[in-house]
Amino acid sequence: MTYTNPAVHDVLRTGFERSPLFQWENSLALGPRYCPAIEDKIVSACSERPRHQIFVEPEGWATVEIYVNGFSTSLPEDLQMKAMRD
Repeated sequence: MTYTNPAVHDVLRTGFERSPLFQWENSLALGPRYCPAIEDKIVSACSERPRHQIFVEPEGWATVEIYVNGFSTSLPEDLQMKAMRD
């Protein structure tokens, strides 16, 4: 388990205008497993929090692939990668 931080939130905010989540009026976009998108958590659902939980889950016993639970997003790949590094 890990957490986002204010620096990650700042990186993600730079791409909000590129996010389909903010392009559709009254969007009903939901992330996988009914988890709100990370950009939605930053803007509305949990905006008062300085960090959000992220669970790094293995996809299986015999694989190196992981699922980053709590970080579902509609942001472009370049911003996702930059945010994951910060």
